[in-house]
Amino acid sequence: MTNSTEGIILNITKYGESDLIFNCLSFDAGVIGFFYKNGRNKKKKVNLILPLSEVEVTYVKKQSNLQFVRSIENRDQVYIYQNVYQYSIKLFLSQIIIQCIQDVNYDVIIYDFIRVKISELNELSSNYRNYVWRFMLDFTQVLGFYPNIDYIENSYYFDVYHGVFTNEFQNNTLNKEDSLLWKKMFDDNTILTKQERKIILQLLLDYYSVHVHNFKVPTSLTILEELFE
Repeated sequence: MTNSTEGIILNITKYGESDLIFNCLSFDAGVIGFFYKNGRNKKKKVNLILPLSEVEVTYVKKQSNLQFVRSIENRDQVYIYQNVYQYSIKLFLSQIIIQCIQDVNYDVIIYDFIRVKISELNELSSNYRNYVWRFMLDFTQVLGFYPNIDYIENSYYFDVYHGVFTNEFQNNTLNKEDSLLWKKMFDDNTILTKQERKIILQLLLDYYSVHVHNFKVPTSLTILEELFE
């Protein structure tokens, strides 16, 4: 039986000499694993199968964990491999996204959020430096652990476990310096130094580690940090 779905590429694995296996967040069914026979053949549109590429996949449905690709077409018409900044950001975020949606009930809101954010990134030609941490902060709202900022103005500390600002310093709260950086994330007019952006990214990764089961820091973090040095 042949099916078709629009989706967003999450990760890609080379298989054998010429095949590909990739996971795709589909609009209608959540995460689907695909097997692409001869997907690395130069005549195939390999450039479409990149992290966070928006694609249309036609496939043969099998009674297995992997569906067999018949054809694949690009939907966003953006060749991200030509922009090292966009590619590196998408690689990093794809490694975060796939961890976060493994154990949650799929909701089309997740798909729409990622699609809109990809579109925003595709339209950027510069000023990438704040994109990653802002994506991660906004993504927590979709995932259900967005911080409560009701008491942000009159509080000194941020409680990473409960996701709230507080005046009580406990085991789960950050020091005043790091808590102040958390406050800056919610200030639309804030101007961050390079060092502050680096620390904020780490603070968000630590926050995800608390709220996402078995979360691991993406292997592409080093590449991202070197790129924005």
